[in-house]
Amino acid sequence: MTTTASTAPPPERVLSVEEWEAYRGAPMSEREREEIESLYDWFTRRYPTPLERLRYIRRVMKRPLSRPIGGGG
Repeated sequence: MTTTASTAPPPERVLSVEEWEAYRGAPMSEREREEIESLYDWFTRRYPTPLERLRYIRRVMKRPLSRPIGGGG
């Protein structure tokens, strides 16, 4: 797969303390909240018991990473 300028992830950079505090302190949007709730609802329907959730996590943790963190490679 070729990465184009329009699909390339933004370059990583170190945030200043002020930028981080502004980002961290910003309220969550309604869309973000709905997305998180939707993912939570799906996960708890798919894995309804604590034992099923633990089994899922253990299974996932055994897998090798399919690509490096950060999408490089």
